[in-house]
Amino acid sequence: MGINFHFYGDDTQIYLAFDIEEAEAAVAKVEEAVQVIRKWMSENFLCLNDEKTEVLVIGSKSALQKFEIPYVTIGSENSEKHWLYLRSCDGL
Repeated sequence: MGINFHFYGDDTQIYLAFDIEEAEAAVAKVEEAVQVIRKWMSENFLCLNDEKTEVLVIGSKSALQKFEIPYVTIGSENSEKHWLYLRSCDGL
């Protein structure tokens, strides 16, 4: 389970694919990646905007019903308000 990334101008997207059974480990990996990014940005006189940081979980309806983690810790705040569930059509 590795972190992937894309850069878009002044935006950065990190993502990873995981099985629902690995959800806790996946969230921990995302939290760790955000902290590494935050440290690098701070060392380079940049700032990660916690209020603009979003978490997106995409999965089948049945997988999302099993997803029980309410938030990801981003900096000193929990991004609970940023959870967005998109349900893809099962079988795609």
